[in-house]
Amino acid sequence: MSLEPNANKKQIFSSGEAAGASGSFFFFSHDKRFIIKTMTNSEKKKMLKMVPKIYLHWKDNLRSLISRVYGIYKVKMEAFKPIHLMIIANTLRFENPGKIMRIYDLKGSTEMREEGVTKSTPPTKVLKDVDFIKNQTLKQEVEITRQSRIDLLRRMRSDSEFLRDQGIMDYSVLLGIEYNNPNETESSVGNLRRFTRHRAHSVLDKDRRLYHISIIDFLQPFNRGKRMENWAKSTFFFKDSKRLSAVEPVW
Repeated sequence: MSLEPNANKKQIFSSGEAAGASGSFFFFSHDKRFIIKTMTNSEKKKMLKMVPKIYLHWKDNLRSLISRVYGIYKVKMEAFKPIHLMIIANTLRFENPGKIMRIYDLKGSTEMREEGVTKSTPPTKVLKDVDFIKNQTLKQEVEITRQSRIDLLRRMRSDSEFLRDQGIMDYSVLLGIEYNNPNETESSVGNLRRFTRHRAHSVLDKDRRLYHISIIDFLQPFNRGKRMENWAKSTFFFKDSKRLSAVEPVW
């Protein structure tokens, strides 16, 4: 069982090592199928409010890139404040972890969105927008067919319009690139093509790279705090407010 407590002891006790930028913590289930992540009270309220609409969106858009949520739980422990947990799908389930090329967390913003890449940077390090732009000038890492591009843009537009209508902003596109040896047999490639048909978040390109793509961290509304963040950063730090991630979700 993916969520059997005894099987997940190691993941639970090492979760502090995977602290997110928001201050939350998360861990993978032992079989890598799910991510269990803490939620703030505002995230919980937003998700519960969205449930009817996001359910219909997923139902009507089976290949939606928005990562699936499988449950929200409240955990009570003696002498501790209750915490809320969210169980979501792990969309980076690589076929061959030894052939990971890159992992990116992309927001469409270039301000404070660079991790830095050196020769010693491991392929599993999560990079950001500026890293992505710089890397593509050295080597084109994303090359998909015209039809795949059209399909991907259609799905992204549908999802972003849905999130816009919910007042959501500051979410990320999680991109994992996995390399498949061009000398692999045709039967192996056939298996990958069947794999991508059943995985809404995967695209196989003509050079046999497998792209794992999903929309994550989609519970941040454009509220008063984010309006103030946009104003402060555009006034005191950056001139172009459109290059920030804290922008009003309208277009």
